[in-house]
Amino acid sequence: MDVAKFEQFLTLYEKDIYTFCLYLARNQQAAEDLYQETILFAFEKCAEIDFQKNPKSYLLAIAAGKWKNAVRKASWRAKIAPELPLDFTLNASDNANDLSHNLEKQELQTAINKGLNALTEKLRVPLILHYYEDLSIEEIAGILEIPAGTIKSRLHNARKTMKKFLEREGINEYRE
Repeated sequence: MDVAKFEQFLTLYEKDIYTFCLYLARNQQAAEDLYQETILFAFEKCAEIDFQKNPKSYLLAIAAGKWKNAVRKASWRAKIAPELPLDFTLNASDNANDLSHNLEKQELQTAINKGLNALTEKLRVPLILHYYEDLSIEEIAGILEIPAGTIKSRLHNARKTMKKFLEREGINEYRE
């Protein structure tokens, strides 16, 4: 694959990959670093990308793998010198004219983000891949290299946990 074709490929998926990195890393700087590592690695391995299959899944798998490695390194470093966690926020951008609707939507998004941050990584990552990246259970299983049944179980547990969290936050319109 030549550079121009890789750029076209990247243009299709860069927003999805960056958003996934942002959800994993939970802060902008770490997300940008993860995104750059993912793209660099993908460029180095561009000959292996199969466009007949789902190339987006390939990029998400790279990002997930890079994130797992970063988490492992961070846990080893934390034993030596603990770091303080950084806050994660997503800017809700909506062009709707109704101010109250925007405020409700922003409140819901804030509650969802808090709920996502409260989930363990084992529950949070499949939930993000399924609902934010629109991947199937089989695709998620391939990315995370775990059985599809485990993904189903984790999604079920994540939905239950999110529902309870949102109910505690006073948001009763949550639907599974």
